[in-house]
Amino acid sequence: CAASGGEMAETLQYYRRAQSAARGMPDVSYTPQIRLRIAQTETRFVSRRKALAELAEAEQGFRVQLEQAALDAQLWLDETQKLIEELVAEANQPR
Repeated sequence: CAASGGEMAETLQYYRRAQSAARGMPDVSYTPQIRLRIAQTETRFVSRRKALAELAEAEQGFRVQLEQAALDAQLWLDETQKLIEELVAEANQPR
C-alpha cells in the first residue's frame, strides 16, 4: 500500500491486519520440527496414520529447508525418515 502511494494510515491498517493474522501461525522455519515432535510424542501412540501424515508434512518442510541450505536440515530430515521407516515396519509386522 505504501509502495503504491497509499496513505500511511491505510498502510498501517493493512500492516496491523497482516500482523494479527500471522500471530497464530507458527514460523515456517520451525513448523517441520513441531510436526515431527507431535508425531514422535502424540500421534504415533494414538494413530499411525495421523503420525505418518504429520511426518509427511515435516519431511516436505525439511526438504525445503535443505534446498535453502538451512543448518541441521539434513539431520532433521534423517530423523523424520527414520521414524517413517519405523512406523511403516510396525504396520507391516504380522499380528
